[in-house]
Amino acid sequence: MIFIVRRVAIASSIALVAVLLWFRRVDGPSRASGRVPTVPVVVAAKDMPEGEIADRMAATFPGVYRLLLNKYYVDEIYDATVVQPIRIVSQEGLWRGVDVHIIDAAVNGTASIVDGSSSLLRRLQSGSVRAYAGSLFIGVVLILGYYLWR
Repeated sequence: MIFIVRRVAIASSIALVAVLLWFRRVDGPSRASGRVPTVPVVVAAKDMPEGEIADRMAATFPGVYRLLLNKYYVDEIYDATVVQPIRIVSQEGLWRGVDVHIIDAAVNGTASIVDGSSSLLRRLQSGSVRAYAGSLFIGVVLILGYYLWR
């Protein structure tokens, strides 16, 4: 896979250099056409070993080499325009704002309510069967009294 990617990168580099050479103006006796002939450059590049082509292209066109090496800076642009804004909004807005102040506050508030009500209800549970029977008897008398006096 790496071999194929390297061949494609070399082929695209050769094509880019050929286009750049084609549109490059020359000052000299060959001003009649105004362009440098590219066919000999491409033919000479086919006869060279792979590593030598890449080295020559890098030495001849360092700016183009850097552009191709960094993949037209697409990853850096994408990181700066898409990834970092999403990370900042997620971390600062959603995590620190919504999660900490709203969700955690709701969960902790519910826990405080349950803790407070359980401390009150704990006093009603004494573990004495007589107290439970007395509470049941008082409850039945209150319910019957309500229905009889209504």
